[in-house]
Amino acid sequence: AKAGHPKVKWTLWTDGANTPGSGTSGKPGNYYLSKSISTTNNMHYPKAGEYNIDLNGYNIVSGSDRLFRLRNDSDPDPDYAVTVGIKNSRSGGGVISDGNAKGSHGFLVWSTKPSHVFNLYSGILEGTGVAVTENGGPVSLSNGTFNMYGGEIRAATTTKNGGGVRIAANATFNLFAGTISGGSAANGGIFSIESTGTANLKGGTVTGGNATTSGGNIYALGNLNLSGTTVENGTATSTGGNIFIGNSGKMVMTKGLVTGGNAAGDTVRDHENIHCKFGAMEISGGKIDGFVLIQNYNAAASTIKVSGTAQVTGAAKNLVLSWGKDSGTTHATNYPVIQLGKLEEGAKIGITSGTALFATGSTITAETKAYFTSDATTKQIVFTENGLELKASTEIWGCVCGGKAVGVGDHKCVDVKWTETDKIPTTSGNYILTTNVEADKQYDPSGQNINIDLNGHELTVKSGSGSGRVYRLIGGTVMNITDSSEAGTGKIIGHGGNDNNAQGGVFVMSAQAKLNLFAGTITSTNNNKSKSGGGVVYLTQSGTAFTMYGGTVTGGKTNGGNGGNVWVNTDATMTMYAGTVSAGETTASGKAGGNICITNGTLVMHGGKIIDGTATAKGGNVMILASAADKQAKFVMHGGEITGGNATYGAGVCVNADGSKSGATSVFEMNGGTITGGTATEYGGAVYINNTCDTATINGGTITSGTATNGGACVYNNGGTLTVGTKASVAEVTNK
Repeated sequence: AKAGHPKVKWTLWTDGANTPGSGTSGKPGNYYLSKSISTTNNMHYPKAGEYNIDLNGYNIVSGSDRLFRLRNDSDPDPDYAVTVGIKNSRSGGGVISDGNAKGSHGFLVWSTKPSHVFNLYSGILEGTGVAVTENGGPVSLSNGTFNMYGGEIRAATTTKNGGGVRIAANATFNLFAGTISGGSAANGGIFSIESTGTANLKGGTVTGGNATTSGGNIYALGNLNLSGTTVENGTATSTGGNIFIGNSGKMVMTKGLVTGGNAAGDTVRDHENIHCKFGAMEISGGKIDGFVLIQNYNAAASTIKVSGTAQVTGAAKNLVLSWGKDSGTTHATNYPVIQLGKLEEGAKIGITSGTALFATGSTITAETKAYFTSDATTKQIVFTENGLELKASTEIWGCVCGGKAVGVGDHKCVDVKWTETDKIPTTSGNYILTTNVEADKQYDPSGQNINIDLNGHELTVKSGSGSGRVYRLIGGTVMNITDSSEAGTGKIIGHGGNDNNAQGGVFVMSAQAKLNLFAGTITSTNNNKSKSGGGVVYLTQSGTAFTMYGGTVTGGKTNGGNGGNVWVNTDATMTMYAGTVSAGETTASGKAGGNICITNGTLVMHGGKIIDGTATAKGGNVMILASAADKQAKFVMHGGEITGGNATYGAGVCVNADGSKSGATSVFEMNGGTITGGTATEYGGAVYINNTCDTATINGGTITSGTATNGGACVYNNGGTLTVGTKASVAEVTNK
């Protein structure tokens, strides 16, 4: 930072016994020296105003207990505004020192009132070799403000706290540039920040302090704000090689560097930079080169908040969450927990903790893990419902999506512990396949929560075994399926609805069951066609839902019903965020929905692809069919792609309610995405709207033409309600 002073006129100071402007005859002004001064007087400033001194290459040596005493001679003195500024405009010299081997706290600068200000622009405040028996070295702020824009402060030695600078009461020390170095104290070799004091370290360097107990460079019981300064190479016999934060102390770090600290007297804390005991830390930027110890005792807790681009890294131990002893009692369960804000690119934090949970916060996501590493190779970072945790590296942890659907749709990644298995999962748990698995029959889990990672393997059912399905999900069962393998070869294979119920080639779902597909393929073998609807997945009843966050549903065929791949029936819901539904087929005469048939249910498509379905009648890719009185079938398309398809009517999408059922309505709403036309042997190469029970609203997205033998290669309206908005791109509309 720059002081920003305008140019002023300087006056030669000729009094060799007093510092410029001081004494009973002194007055505010701008003074420069023409010779060095040696004085035994305390420099009091009797009048309010600004006193600036240019050392001009000369020195001031003090023989008094306090040189710059920012107060007048009366006791007690009133609070009046006094500002003293020091600079050295020539190279060499410019040293202000104490000629005694010992001194009082603030033996060079002592500020006592809120309106007192001391500005150091350049020059040296020399405390080296001076022994003090009080809190504070060459600078002691009982109140007021010290601004350091440059120059040096060389700290002294004290048997108490703060060998360089003591900040007490409501005093503030602002470091913009320059160097503060050396110094030795019981606590805080350079800085001692008392409970209501504040140090704002915005630039410059604090280096080489030593504490016989805690805080080699800084001992903070007040406010420490680090936003650009380098704090380095401090040593302490006990705790906090560079910085110690205790009791009511709080450190806020937004920028800067803390490095090279060493609590040399304790092998456990070797290279400890910062020790926080009963205090608080907030780190949102800058870098700490490892070993920050956050320590709790019994009822007294330290707090740590981390966000932004914070870096605590580079050491064998980095951010260490620990417990201590209180009155001889060990409290090994009272570990600190990081309160985590939003981390940003560049953040990097190594973590050591004696308990699993080490960070909580509403901003934590699966991506947050990437900013953390475990200091111990025996541990790994996982994100659970509780927050970030350390778990044994020998365990298998990961999201139910297998890392394949991070940030997709409404899915929120949370890690779970997986169990390896070579059998078909049928009860609640998280299972990762270790080999191909063949089930001996269809399994009907009810009220279970089952997560399956195919892990590149196949889960099949024995051919000719009853229904040919793998699962019937009922009773609110929730099943998540993924394939975490890089090759993506995991499959669930059924043999297609051979029982009397006849629906669902691989899955049948009802009674509020939910199936979520994240990765992997679900398919039915072509040689056994589902006797009714849903060649791969059949779902029915309110609350029953199939959601695709990825993966593929393919190859389903029906020879007696609708929905070659998926049949969404009677109040059930299918949602697509990603993934592909492809190559489904209805082969029986008059059957609809080669890939998906929505019968009195709902399909919502945000993304993914529906491609190349074939229907003998209507809806090569998607059929919207309200088939019961007062029922609605609805397809809402926000995005994704529907491509190709073959049908008699509506190769891409067919909107067709049963007009004989009172109140039955089929609805198609398109807000985005693309429909690329397929082949219709009658009408509607892309979209077909059948009758007055049917509504199609095209608000957005793109529809391009396919082919239709008798007309309507793009959109054909046979008598329904069709609305095309101004944001939509439709190649052609043909009305009957």
